[in-house]
Amino acid sequence: MPKTCRRWAKFSLRKAFFLAGFLLPLLTTGIAVVVPQPVRAQAVPGGSADLLNQLRQQYGQQGSGASQDFSGSGQGNVIVQAVPAQNGPSLPQSRLEQILSARAGTKLEQFGYEQLGRGHNVTMAQTGAVQDDYVLGPGDQIIVSLRGQENNELRAEVNRNGQIVLPRLAPIPATGRNFGDFRQDLQAAVHRAYVATEASVSVGRVRQINVLVSGEVNVPGQRILTGLSSVVDAILISGGIKKTGSLRNIRIQRGSQQRTVDLYSVLTSGGTASDLRLADGDRIVVPPLGRTMAVSGLVRQPGIFELTQGQAGMSARALLALAGGQEVRGRYRLSVLRIDAQGNTNLNALGSEAEQIKDSEILFVQFGADQTASQATLSGGTGLAGGYPVASGTKLSDMLKAPGAMGPSPYTLFGIVVRKDPGTLLRTLAAFTPVAVLNNREDMNLQSDDFVRPISVGEASLLSNVVRAYLEKLAADQAILRNPLVDQNIVTSATRPALPNAGGLPQTVATLPVSKVDELSFALDDLASAPPDVQRADIISLMELRAPGTLDVGSQEALLEKQDQTGLQHDIRQDLAFQAGNGTVPVVPPMANAAGVGTNPQAALPNGAMAYPPYSAYGAGPMYGAPGSIGNMNFQQPSVPQPAQNFQETPLSAGRFAANREIKTFGELVRQLNVDPLILINFLIEHRARLDGAVRGPGSYFVGPNVTLNDMVQAAGGTLNWADESGIELITTAVDHQTGKSVTRQQSLSLRQPTLASYVVRPRDTLRFNQVFTNAGIGAVTIQGEVRFAGSYPITRGEHLSDLLMRAGGLTNTAYPAGSVFLRKSAAAAEHEGYLRAANEIENELVIAMTRVGNDKIDPGTFGSMQAFVNELRNQKAVGRVAIVADPSMLVSRPEMDPLLEAGDVLYIPQRPSTIAVLGQVMQPGSFPYRAGKTLEDYIEQAGGYAATSDESLTFIVLPDGSARRVQKSWLSFDAQDLPPGSTIVVPRDVTPLNTRQLILDVSSIFSQFAVSIASMAVLAKQ
Repeated sequence: MPKTCRRWAKFSLRKAFFLAGFLLPLLTTGIAVVVPQPVRAQAVPGGSADLLNQLRQQYGQQGSGASQDFSGSGQGNVIVQAVPAQNGPSLPQSRLEQILSARAGTKLEQFGYEQLGRGHNVTMAQTGAVQDDYVLGPGDQIIVSLRGQENNELRAEVNRNGQIVLPRLAPIPATGRNFGDFRQDLQAAVHRAYVATEASVSVGRVRQINVLVSGEVNVPGQRILTGLSSVVDAILISGGIKKTGSLRNIRIQRGSQQRTVDLYSVLTSGGTASDLRLADGDRIVVPPLGRTMAVSGLVRQPGIFELTQGQAGMSARALLALAGGQEVRGRYRLSVLRIDAQGNTNLNALGSEAEQIKDSEILFVQFGADQTASQATLSGGTGLAGGYPVASGTKLSDMLKAPGAMGPSPYTLFGIVVRKDPGTLLRTLAAFTPVAVLNNREDMNLQSDDFVRPISVGEASLLSNVVRAYLEKLAADQAILRNPLVDQNIVTSATRPALPNAGGLPQTVATLPVSKVDELSFALDDLASAPPDVQRADIISLMELRAPGTLDVGSQEALLEKQDQTGLQHDIRQDLAFQAGNGTVPVVPPMANAAGVGTNPQAALPNGAMAYPPYSAYGAGPMYGAPGSIGNMNFQQPSVPQPAQNFQETPLSAGRFAANREIKTFGELVRQLNVDPLILINFLIEHRARLDGAVRGPGSYFVGPNVTLNDMVQAAGGTLNWADESGIELITTAVDHQTGKSVTRQQSLSLRQPTLASYVVRPRDTLRFNQVFTNAGIGAVTIQGEVRFAGSYPITRGEHLSDLLMRAGGLTNTAYPAGSVFLRKSAAAAEHEGYLRAANEIENELVIAMTRVGNDKIDPGTFGSMQAFVNELRNQKAVGRVAIVADPSMLVSRPEMDPLLEAGDVLYIPQRPSTIAVLGQVMQPGSFPYRAGKTLEDYIEQAGGYAATSDESLTFIVLPDGSARRVQKSWLSFDAQDLPPGSTIVVPRDVTPLNTRQLILDVSSIFSQFAVSIASMAVLAKQ
C-alpha cells in the first residue's frame, strides 16, 4: 500500500473517533430529554398505588374535565417511593389498642392507621391539566397553543423574577398567582397582541418543591416533591404516621402562617386541594395523639377514634356517624363504659343519642331485639320453601295448598310442625296430616315462628329405617341390661358414644349385637323403661345413618369413589362397619355452637362439661359440623352442590342444616328442626301404624291425626287383586285421656270404600289384609324319565301322584315303574336328622367306652378312627328317597297307595333293567343277566359263592323301588322266591369271624376248671 493511502486511512480513522466521541453524549442527552425517566428512591414492599389514587381522587387533584394518570406508568409521571417503614399484613397493636380492647372485650383498632400508618409509593404527575387553584411558582412550565390566524405552540418557564416571557407579549406575572387567574390574563394579552387568534393555556411540567416532615412519623426529614403534591403524599413517603401520632391535628407551617389539616376528612368525607396543597419550604408537623374514644358492636367501622384539638367529647350520634352508622336497621341497645373519679369503669345505659361520649370512654352498640315476628317458615325440598307472613287467622292450608308447596314427591300422611310455646318459650312438636289439610278435613291456625315441615317419600323411607335400627339397638341393649350376670359398666361403655380423642377425630366403640325384632313388637313400656343414657346413646349413634340405596350403603366402587373425592377414609370405614353389622358404628362426640330456628347462636360448651350436650349443641362438632367444617371431617359434597328447589342459598350458622334442603340423614333433620334427637325419634315412634298382608307396600307408615284407612291404603300402593274383601283384621288401642286407661281390642272391618274412607287410623294400629284362599301357587314338582311329557309341573293343593302321571301323558312302553326313584325334601331332612342322631349315639358310646377300667377300655387309636367315622356320618348327605308305587294301574286299584304331592318332589321313572347285582362278600361281585325263575342262591353261586368273611345270616335284598328286605334263611333251605329285575343282593361282612384254635383252647379251659371244681367238691364231701 502506498504511503499516501496509509496516511489517508489514519486521518479518516482519527476523524471517525473524534466525531463519535462528540456525538454520542449529545445523542444520549437527547434520548433522556425525549423519554423522561421515573425518579427512584429507596423502595418499601407493600406500597399500594390503588390506595394512593383513591386518596388523591378524594381530595380533588384532577382538573375539571381533565384526565390524569396516577398509575405511575404514564409518560411525564414521577414515582416517589417511600423510605423504609413498618411492613407486614397489619400494624402491631399499640398500647392504647391493648387497653381499650381489654375494656371492651373485643379487638379494637385505631381508625385510619391502616391507610396512613405505613409507607406507600406515591405517583406524582409532572404533566397534564391542573386545577385552577394551583399556585404557580418558579420552575413551572407553561404551554400556550395558538389557534386562528396565528397557529403556533409556545413553551416558557416561570423565571426567577416570577414572570412568563412570550414573543410579542409583555412579561406576565405568575409566581404566587392561581393558575386560573394567570390563564385569564394570558388569554387577554394574546387577544391584544394577535388578531383573530385563540389561546389554550396548560401547565406542561410542574416545579419541584422541598418540604420538611417532622413529628410522629416513622421517618422524619426533608422530602422533594412536586407542586401538585399534598400533605398525604409527604406523609406516605415518610413511612406513615405512628399510632402515637395525631391524624386530626396535622400542622403546616408556611413562613409566619400556620394551618391545621384534619386527615379524617380525607378518610371519611373527602378533603379539598386548598387544605392539602403544599408549597416550597413548607414544614409538616405531626403532633402526638390527642383525646380518643371507642365504639364497639354492630357498626360498620368499629374502632378507636380521635377527637379534634380542644374537643372534650362527641355526641353518640356523631360518633355513630363517624363509625359509618349501624350495620342494619333495627332496635339497638346503646351503653357507654365510663370512668369515674376513682378510676373505676362502669357500664351505663345511654338515654339518647345526644349524650356526650368523652375521652377514653367506649360506646357499645348491641341488638335490642332480634326476632322475626309474624312469620312462619315452610321447610324441606320444595320450591316454595321460605318465610310466610302470618296474620290473625292465617291457616296451615293457606301455605300448603299453593301448587308445589309439598314438593315433587310428597308423603301426604304425615308432617311436623315445630311450635314455640308462648308461655315457656320451649319448642314442641305437633303432627299434621297434609292430605287431610288439602281435602279440608283438617286445618290449624299458624302462629308466629312456626316451622312447618312436610316430608317426602324418600325422607319417610329414611326415617322408617332409622326407627327400625333404633328399636333393634334398644331391644338388644335392654336384653343385656336385664341380664344380672352382665357387668353394667361394660354395657354402659359399650352403648355410650366416646368423647373425641386428642386429635379431634371421632372414635369407634364396640356395640351390642343387633337383634332382629319386629318394629311394633317392641312395646312402649320397654321403650320407657330403658335408661335415658342408653336411649340417647343409641339414637346418637344413628345420626348419620342414610337411607338404603344411597351412596353410603351402595356398592364398594361407590364407597371407594366417595373416599377418593373426600379423603375421609376414617368415616368410610365406620359406614362400612355399621352397614355390615360387625359391631362398630360411627361415634358422635359432644357438640357445641349451634343455632336455633330464629334464635341467636348458642355459646360453645366447655370440653368435658357434660357427657351428653343439650339438643341445641348437636350438629356443630366433628360429625355434625356445617359443610366444610372439620366436624363431619370436612364432609363437604365433593361435586358442585345442586341448587335448592327455590334456587336460594340459606345463610347458616355453624352446625345448622339449610331449611330449604331435603335431608339425607336423621342428623340433618335434627339440625334443621333444632330439636332434641331423642325427643324427635320418640315422636316418630308414637306416630306409626302398620299394614300387613295383601297390600302392595306392607310395612309401617307415619300417620297424622286424621289419616283415613283409604289414604293409608293408597300410600301403600293399594290392595292386591286377590285381597279378601270379606274383612280386614284390626288391632287398635284406644286411650281415655280422662282416666289415662287404655283398651286394646281386635275387630274386623269390611273392605268397602265407605269403610275405608270413614275409619281414621290411630297411631300404633295394626291392620292385616288377608288374601283370598286358593289351592294354586303352592309350588312345583319335577318328573323325568320314561314319561311322555317330562318337566316341571305346578301343582295344586291335594294333587296325587296319579294325577301327575296323567298330566305327563302316562308311561312309555319301556318304563319300569317298579324301579321309580321318588325324592322328597322333607324325607331328606328326616334322613339327615337320623344321621345326626346315630352319630351322637355312637359318640356317646365311645365316651363311655373310654372311661371303662380294665381290658374293656378302648385304646386312643381306635377312638380316633371311630371319631372320624362319626364326623363322616354327620356330614353324610341325605338323599330323601321314598319307596312308592308308580304303576298307574295299581294306583287306580289301590288309592291308599297314591301319595299326595309336595312342592319340590322329584320323580324319575327308569327303563326296564335286565340285570341283577350281587355285591358285598362274594367271590366275584358284579351284575348278572336276569333270568326268570332264578333264585337268590343261583345268583350268589353265579358270583362264585360266599367269601370266607361273609355273614350269610345277614344277607339282604334291595328292591328296585328302594325298599329292602332281609333273606329268611334256615338250617335246611333258603328263601326261594323270584327276584324282580334291577334288584341288588348284598352280602355283608362278618365282623366277628369264628377262630377254631381259639375255640378249642377256650373249651379245654372250661372243662379243666369244671373238673377241678368237681374234685374239690368230692374232697369236701368226704370230710
